[in-house]
Amino acid sequence: MRKQIINRVAEVTRPSQEYPRSYVPEDMNFSEWSNIEPVFQEILDRKLNSKEDLEQWLLDGSELGSVMNEEGSRRFIAMTCATDDKEAEKAYLHFIENIIPRVKPYSNKSNLKMIECPYLGETWTSFVTRY
Repeated sequence: MRKQIINRVAEVTRPSQEYPRSYVPEDMNFSEWSNIEPVFQEILDRKLNSKEDLEQWLLDGSELGSVMNEEGSRRFIAMTCATDDKEAEKAYLHFIENIIPRVKPYSNKSNLKMIECPYLGETWTSFVTRY
């Protein structure tokens, strides 16, 4: 008799009430790049005219990165908890093959934007001590 595997991760709703999102839409669909790209583009296009702008930009970018990492982790866990679930495998592979590679250029451009920001020096000190 084969033991049934229960995927409890799928039962955990996100975002949590304890740690609500403040930037990434709660109902964001991660299955298609066309849903995700506008959020990355907004981060990249945002003007950084002050130390406060940079701090908020860092917080929003961090949230976006965390949400993307969580989505990938949830798909990986779903796939590995039920290795015979072809839909879970398909969802994970789609994310890894079609979504993550498109994130990389945005991450790189955002890193360059941060490094080039004139407010980075003064922001870094206060940001690290506060958060």
